[in-house]
Amino acid sequence: MTTETTATLMDYDTAEAIRPATADELAASIAAAERDGGAGVILVEIEGVDRKVYAVED
Repeated sequence: MTTETTATLMDYDTAEAIRPATADELAASIAAAERDGGAGVILVEIEGVDRKVYAVED
């Protein structure tokens, strides 16, 4: 499932809004935050480059 959500995918290093987060990305970010108590950082390939990102629910 990769449908879009109302969440935004954010670059961890720059806090730049990248694009809407998919449902899978949002779920992975939430799981990462619950697991480590952090920002929910996950790696996502964007334009051929792995970027550290997190999802923010709007």
